Amino acid sequence: MSSKPLFKVSSRRVGSLLRVAEMTRIKIREFEELEMNKLTMEEVKARRDQLRMARELLYREELKAKRVKKIKSKSYRKVHRKQREKEEAKNRAALEEGGFVPSEDELEAQDRRRATERQWGQSTENSKWAKATKTLGRAAWG
Repeated sequence: MSSKPLFKVSSRRVGSLLRVAEMTRIKIREFEELEMNKLTMEEVKARRDQLRMARELLYREELKAKRVKKIKSKSYRKVHRKQREKEEAKNRAALEEGGFVPSEDELEAQDRRRATERQWGQSTENSKWAKATKTLGRAAWG
């Protein structure tokens, strides 16, 4: 992959975009401060607690996602894949009951996705011999 940028953007334009973003951030902060001045102390405290709880939930979600991403076991992935397939089947059934018929492109995309999942499941480096061959860059017996 090359390190060339996809688009030519002048430094002036980037600077102006950053200034606009900073100005909108400042305006939002000022607006929130004005709104806070109109509220009572209890309402401000409740809002602050609500924001704190939202941040806490996002943080917990990130931690959970990070932990799930680390899991490499076959059984875990198999169970979750089956759950995901059940949910997709329910969604498809609900759409078909509603009269929605999937287009040819959507069916083809589903077939392609299934094929790539099958392909990824068939790893070629399952044996010690295959791993040794890859690391040596030649046949393991030669």
